[in-house]
Amino acid sequence: MSNYEKFEKKLIGILNSTSNAKSWSDLLKFAKEILVILKKNEKEIDFSKISTKPLLEKRLAQCLNPDVPNGVHEVIIDIYSCLLSNISSQQDSSLQDNLGLYLSGLFPFFSHASLQNKKKFLEEIINKVLLTIRMDEMILCFPGILASLIPGFDDNDEKIKKLIFQSFDAFIDKFKEQNQQQIFFGAFWTLLLRNQHLRNGGMKYLMEKVILYDDLIEKTKEEQQSLIEFYYPNINNTVINAIGEIILDKEISVVRNGMDFVITRFPLIKGNIFITDEAKINLIIKVLRLYKINDLSVSKRIDKWISGFTNFQEDEADFQSDNMKYIMNLVKEAFLRIFNPDIIYPSEELLNNLIFLKEFFINNPNFGDFVLSKISFPILQCVVNYWLIELNGSENVNENEIINKSKEFFLQNNYNELLWISLAEKLKIITELKIGEDDDNKNEIINIKNIEINTEDYLLEKINEIIYQLKFCLIFNDIKKYSERIIHYFSNYYAFIKYL
Repeated sequence: MSNYEKFEKKLIGILNSTSNAKSWSDLLKFAKEILVILKKNEKEIDFSKISTKPLLEKRLAQCLNPDVPNGVHEVIIDIYSCLLSNISSQQDSSLQDNLGLYLSGLFPFFSHASLQNKKKFLEEIINKVLLTIRMDEMILCFPGILASLIPGFDDNDEKIKKLIFQSFDAFIDKFKEQNQQQIFFGAFWTLLLRNQHLRNGGMKYLMEKVILYDDLIEKTKEEQQSLIEFYYPNINNTVINAIGEIILDKEISVVRNGMDFVITRFPLIKGNIFITDEAKINLIIKVLRLYKINDLSVSKRIDKWISGFTNFQEDEADFQSDNMKYIMNLVKEAFLRIFNPDIIYPSEELLNNLIFLKEFFINNPNFGDFVLSKISFPILQCVVNYWLIELNGSENVNENEIINKSKEFFLQNNYNELLWISLAEKLKIITELKIGEDDDNKNEIINIKNIEINTEDYLLEKINEIIYQLKFCLIFNDIKKYSERIIHYFSNYYAFIKYL
């Protein structure tokens, strides 16, 4: 019988003995026996060739259960270290397959390990094994490595956090050696996008590691580009989507850290060319949804970011600046997407959208005149469509929360004049179009504010808007209450009637 056969026979016997384990001491005995036989044969036997690998991995993973004593965990870490060190030293060991097998049971352990065993894990598994092999050999396992260590930033022990930082820096250095430094943060952002449980620890790491926007813009253009590619690979897709999920997380601490990150790394300013306007609009839509949680500290963070600040020292925005005009346009575009008349929104979503709208203008009244004047009609369309389709045009809408929210916003607060002013402007445009009575003149191309418009189509569009706004008023039984106002604004614009 060869040495390998003797080794295999004894290993199988030890593995089978676990079925008779009745106490923690039996598990400790099992673990020590496995470690002894591995240590005794590590220089002669290629552990990647062990025929009972699946059973061995299963037994080792079972011993890492949180209910098992820390002393057993400590021995199991030594076993993994011995196995992986031996396998990684073999030239033809199919390292990726073996890493995938053994690490799948090992990675979940770190988050619930004792402080002593976390330190041992970092030293014996991360530093001694994983940081010594080529990155291309463990690239498929790398997201799992990150996912196992990120929860460590939730610990109160600063020594553990420091050790994880050092391990992460070592991984980054190894990727840089192979000119693949974007892989680290690419995997990091993807994990935060997909895994809610990693976001708290992940944001703590990012807040300490990632360069501030104010510091970034002090660099040269070449340095800026290099740092953006390093910290934010696929910035306008993966990174922005991940940040959107982070700020909408269920944990309030994650939301606050996420908004702090957005303020100090992704300021809403015209000069921030690192992300596209499209990405900024998508992020604004996510941020606006935070008003629903009704948290004062979060609301203050939203207002800080919407005002274009890059830190927490500034406290007054210049609403006459070019940057604020730029921000207002982005906010307008965000609301136009939140209230899309081509979409029939479910009741809950439309109600939430109206809540976001109200809270935003309560907190940011200076945006009102410009933004609301641009978005009032699409909002009214959404409400009217809801009334016509979901409520079948019912006259009994007094108890409907969506109708009441929209009524309260447009007809009973400081913004109610904008509704009627926008109506008047549309009618004024129509009456100022000098259209002949014959069809040929109706199709002439005219120029309004330097935009070429087909007169007939333009009239139909404006008339449609007026009809929608009138329908909005007609939803309510107390339409007479607003009749004087309607007459006041419509009295000078009789010409539009013949087109209705």
